[in-house]
Formats: sequence, C-alpha cells, structure tokens
Amino acid sequence: MNLVKALKKNSFFLVGAISLFIVGINIVGAQQISPLYIGFINGKRNNLIIFLRKTLILPQSQRWLRIAEEKYGQQEIEKAVFATREEQQARIKKLEQILKKNPNARDALYALSITYKQLGNDKLSTYYLNKAKRVDPKVENQPLIKFTN
Repeated sequence: MNLVKALKKNSFFLVGAISLFIVGINIVGAQQISPLYIGFINGKRNNLIIFLRKTLILPQSQRWLRIAEEKYGQQEIEKAVFATREEQQARIKKLEQILKKNPNARDALYALSITYKQLGNDKLSTYYLNKAKRVDPKVENQPLIKFTN
C-alpha cells in the first residue's frame, strides 16, 4: 500500500521529467535541419541547386523543382540542376569498364543503380541494385566507394 502512495506522489514529478525530456529532444532536433534545405527555403541559388541535385531521386523532388523554376525560371534551373547529366554518362562508362574487369564489383553495381536512378531510369536502376544485392544483400546499408571521373 505504501508503494502505491509513493508512486502516486512521485507520478507528477515523473510526468514532468518525461515532458521536459521530450521538449528538449524536439529543440535539439529542430536545430539539425539541413543547411541546404535552409538555403532552399531562403532562396540562396547555389544551395538550392545543390539541394535539388542531391534530392532528385526523392518523390518530392519534382515539387521542389517546380518551386525553384517559378522563382528562377525553368531553363535556368534545368540547366544548372541537370548539368551533371554529362558527368553521369561519363561515370556510367567508367563503372561499366570496372564491371568488365570484375562483374561482381559491389560498389560499381550499386553506383550504377544510383546513377541510373538519378537519370530517371528506374528499370536499369533496379536491375543494377538487384545485381549488387546478389553480391552483398546489405549493400544499401554500407558506405559506397566514390568513383571519380
């Protein structure tokens, strides 16, 4: 019986402590918003272009792209965001050369999957992702070696 009274007496303190902890986590979490996204919201063009390039594979990217096009003009944004297409084509050629030497190169297969996804080719993206998963089922959870042009 004394235990029940003690719990009732301290429950107000416990609820208050938990509430304070949750508020603290929310405050800290709010401070961790990506600087690129902040640049996007504030209309900083360079941050906006980088943000759009990095998020092209996300479903929301088309909405963000339209917002940017309204502010800066469609041709200017498309030219800046998709200027990397030539770089991506060069990366594909290099990765395919790597695969000729080693058809089971996990990072090359996964990099091809990402590159094709960025180019909007879901069929090839899925194909290379499945090949990479056959080599290493945990491929999406591991760091990717960067391939330079």
